[in-house]
Amino acid sequence: MLDNFISIHDLTLYQFSKILDISREIKDNPHRFRNKLKGKILAMIFQKPSLRTRMTFEVGMLQLGGEAVYLSPSDIQIGTRETV
Repeated sequence: MLDNFISIHDLTLYQFSKILDISREIKDNPHRFRNKLKGKILAMIFQKPSLRTRMTFEVGMLQLGGEAVYLSPSDIQIGTRETV
């Protein structure tokens, strides 16, 4: 399984299928995964405001024991302050 990816196109069909299997397992048995992401932090950067996506990721991280940080476009000013 990949540690990270940028695009769904980075996944093989097998990897995509495994992600769906794990998703079902988490949904069916949330208590087993309550602390799976303890000590992990998700940093979120969106080019455009996306409240539903942001909240979905934040809630998911909290439910799995992790934390989430959101940086808005005005916080980071892509292309203005530092190169990415």
